[in-house]
Amino acid sequence: MHWFEFLKLRVLCSFNRICFLMCTKRHSPFPDQNEATVLVMLDLSAAFDTIDHSTLLCRLEQHFGIVGKPLQWMTSYLCERHQTVCVNGELSKPVRTTFSVPQGSVFGPKNYIMYTKPVGAICRKHKLQHHFYADDSQLYMAFKPKETIARNETLRRIEACLNDIIL
Repeated sequence: MHWFEFLKLRVLCSFNRICFLMCTKRHSPFPDQNEATVLVMLDLSAAFDTIDHSTLLCRLEQHFGIVGKPLQWMTSYLCERHQTVCVNGELSKPVRTTFSVPQGSVFGPKNYIMYTKPVGAICRKHKLQHHFYADDSQLYMAFKPKETIARNETLRRIEACLNDIIL
């Protein structure tokens, strides 16, 4: 079995870079069990710019109980924003932004934390191990590489987890 067999995930997501690795027995966190480990590393470059407004608003309501006027206020704060660029003194036409949180306020970091908070629970739901530090995430799962069913189940869990993360 080659490492590229693990790259069959058909997930489109907003992460700027996703790196899939299969660790051999010597790199596995479970070295005495003849298991391999699939490691998915998620790296959000310009993390605040990757925040999807509709996903954030949904998470504010579902995970943090923000409803009514406060949710309406956050909606008006995030939505219907436009961005322009000035090059050589010429201003571009405004483009509506559906991603990113306004920079320079206390809401930027707080919104990012609330946006990413459910990821740990999503990983646990799919029985994946995980480690988070700032905007870097590592998801991993060990399996017996000679067992086709275990290998396929591992790929299914990782794909389902990534799909849930981007919803």
